[in-house]
Amino acid sequence: MRQRGAGEGAYRRSQDLMRQANRWLQGARGEQQVGSTLQALEREGWPVLHDVVAPGHGNIDHVAVGPPGVFVIETKSHSGSIRCDGRQLYRGRRPLERDPLGQVRRHGNACSPPSC
Repeated sequence: MRQRGAGEGAYRRSQDLMRQANRWLQGARGEQQVGSTLQALEREGWPVLHDVVAPGHGNIDHVAVGPPGVFVIETKSHSGSIRCDGRQLYRGRRPLERDPLGQVRRHGNACSPPSC
């Protein structure tokens, strides 16, 4: 069995870090695009908050407040055809996230009075 040298291990780790950075950058770009789209709501008088910290719940990408209520918007940035079965997001047969709708529900609960 061949052992990896320190250089090879460092190279593989650097490749993993680059992939993580690229995924983060793709997500950040997606959030910026959604934020720009939500400016139309702001022009209609809806306050829109971006990158809201919800203690114990992490980060909420966007919160829009209007006459019908408070809307929590979670941005996902994936390519290809995406479908939802009511509980899970899929690209083809492969799940994209563990529980994106649960994430939004938890974020929505975090924005319930008096939290938000």
